Amino acid sequence: MIMPPAEVTSTENKEKKAVPLQSILERQKETSDKISTQVRTIALGVLALTWGTLTNSSATAEEITKHFLPMLLLADLFAILALIFDFAQYACSYQVARDAYLNRDRETNLGDYDEESEFFKWQYRLFRAKQVSTALAVFITLLTLFAYFVLRLLHA
Repeated sequence: MIMPPAEVTSTENKEKKAVPLQSILERQKETSDKISTQVRTIALGVLALTWGTLTNSSATAEEITKHFLPMLLLADLFAILALIFDFAQYACSYQVARDAYLNRDRETNLGDYDEESEFFKWQYRLFRAKQVSTALAVFITLLTLFAYFVLRLLHA
C-alpha cells in the first residue's frame, strides 16, 4: 500500500512570499504577450518551412513532398488554426474590455468584467487552443522530418 507523504510541519518549508496583485497581473500580461508572440512566430515558421519544402525543386524536398505531403499539410492546418485562434482571442478580449467600458459606473468610472459572458470565456479557451494548435503543428513537423530521416537511413 502506498502511503501519502508525511505532512511537513516545519514553518521554514511553508513560508510563502506575499506578492502584490499588481505584480501578479503584470507578470501574467508579460507572459501571455510572450506566449502570443511565440505562437505567431512558430506558426509562421512552420508555414515557411513547409512552403519552402513544397516549392523547392531539390531532390530532398521532392522526396519529402512525395512521401509526406499529407503530414506537411496537416502541420500547416494546425499552424493556420493557431493564427486564427490568436486573432479570435484578441477579438474576444477586445469585446470583453469594450463591454466593461460600456457597463462601467458613470460616476466613479469603475467597471467590472462579466465573467459569465461568452466573450470572457472564449478569450481563455482560444488562448489555450492556440497553444495546443501550435504544439501540434510543431510536433507533426518534427515527426515528419524524423520520419524522413528514418526513411533515408533505411534506404541507404
